[in-house]
Amino acid sequence: MIRTRTIMLLIALMLPLAGMAQEIKIEDFQKLERDMSARTANIRDINGELCALLKIETTEKGFHFQGLVERTEQKVGEIYVYISPGMRFITIKHPDFGMLRNYEFPQTIESGVVYRMKLIAEAKEVKIDTANLGKVVDSKLDELLAKKLSQMDIAKEKQATVITAQQINENSRKTNRQEYVDLGLSVKWATYNMGEKTAEKLGSYYAWGETGSKRKYDSVSSTSYAKNIDVDVTNVTPKYDMARKAWGEPWRMPTGKEVQELIDSCEWQWANLNGMNGYKVTGPNGNSIFIPASGIYSGAEMKDGGLLGAYWTANHSENDSLRAKYLYITNNEYILKDTARYYGMNIRPVVGKYNTYKFLTLNYAEAFVPSQASYGIGIGYAKKYIGFYANIMTNFIFDGFASNDQLDDTDLVEGIYTSQTKTSRFSANAGLLLGKPKYFIKIGVGYGFRTLLWQKMDDTWGEVMANTYRGLELNTGVVLLLGRFVLSADVVQPASHIDEYMETRIGIGINF
Repeated sequence: MIRTRTIMLLIALMLPLAGMAQEIKIEDFQKLERDMSARTANIRDINGELCALLKIETTEKGFHFQGLVERTEQKVGEIYVYISPGMRFITIKHPDFGMLRNYEFPQTIESGVVYRMKLIAEAKEVKIDTANLGKVVDSKLDELLAKKLSQMDIAKEKQATVITAQQINENSRKTNRQEYVDLGLSVKWATYNMGEKTAEKLGSYYAWGETGSKRKYDSVSSTSYAKNIDVDVTNVTPKYDMARKAWGEPWRMPTGKEVQELIDSCEWQWANLNGMNGYKVTGPNGNSIFIPASGIYSGAEMKDGGLLGAYWTANHSENDSLRAKYLYITNNEYILKDTARYYGMNIRPVVGKYNTYKFLTLNYAEAFVPSQASYGIGIGYAKKYIGFYANIMTNFIFDGFASNDQLDDTDLVEGIYTSQTKTSRFSANAGLLLGKPKYFIKIGVGYGFRTLLWQKMDDTWGEVMANTYRGLELNTGVVLLLGRFVLSADVVQPASHIDEYMETRIGIGINF
């Protein structure tokens, strides 16, 4: 009974292998030295390089090609496939003939060169010797089962090592409600792409220098391509940094230098997490993150998801400020490249150091009792949640420093003064900046005086004590750090006349 069931199971196993089996194979591959059609077509890849051209000879239609493929064109008796120079592998799929995975080119693919590939898609008859099925034992059945399972899994094994969520993102922490992992590098890396909350999800796509996703990514729709944005988005003007805008400081886009550190200092393993291909990146301290091969947007089409990934950095190219650097990954490479700014790519933010703010302001003040204007400068330094500032103000009348003659109300009579008056104002104060990046309150103290001076008949000046004070001043205010520009507003009052005198100040300046 057991032997009969074994034979029946073996027959059921082998029936799908009987009849006609379809396959795709490459019979010939040659470089066509004299063919100029690739240069004539002038098709370029995402890096702006001239594509190579594969002329695939086949009478069949319906093929789909995966890899660094820019365009395909169906011709009579052949298919034109434009691919990036340096491409090493191509995957060919067909609904009837199956798939040829990761065919490795026998030659280096060069820019602007034409290659001929003879593709055979055929049905092959498979015969089964049913006469001896009854002699097959259970051990033979196990061998055939194992062989079939091996054939089914071989493609997966070539593509990626399956990992689990428990193998990444260990010892993760959060800042501003977003999660990061310390890999032992100069910055800490987010555990997922912008627009998602899990590592294997693709996330949102952005053109470089833009702070929002859109439907189409090309030079026409780009707001930064061909614009004179000759800056890196991590400097003190973060308006081009989507990570900073969406997640807040200290989150930001990584620099090219930080991406290169990730490449050079970490172990990269092509892996598959919950069905998504990408890289498990393990830092020097043993912690890991997962970077998915999330594809790239060109026009309105997302290309090569699961096969390659493209992640913007904060830096433009040193050779061409209209191009920007990005991390490029496939199953056989992970490198820093540059390309035109308008392509749609992912962003993997980093937790960097808080910006250091150093600013200088020009200040204007107005006092109301007595009415009087003064001018001055302010300096400040802030990092993270704390800093300090200092201001000095004057109306450039310095008689108040030297005047020793004090007048009270009874002295202000005709014959003693000439009716000529002036005010003298000086103030110097300093204090703390408290708050969060870009928005701080000011709390400080200092020394100052305001004097009302009357000219006497002997041409000397005296202080009208009812309108004069000297001594400790209290200062409160706010500072707004708006990129390169700084705005400030203050209220200053003397500690001894807090209910009688008040000066308001405004300042505008630059953040270095």
